[in-house]
Amino acid sequence: MMKHVVAQALADATGRDAGDPLAHLAASLLLARAGFLSLMKRGHTGLNAAMAGTPYA
Repeated sequence: MMKHVVAQALADATGRDAGDPLAHLAASLLLARAGFLSLMKRGHTGLNAAMAGTPYA
């Protein structure tokens, strides 16, 4: 799973144990943020398409 890979990389970078709960929390937050930004971009693209040709574009 991607979260485990990111958590492992974070733990390795800081010299902490692979099972460090803070590394897993940080990995979850990083991946959630990336997912949220991706959704926002798609939503923005959809909004632009829906508003094309209107005074609100």
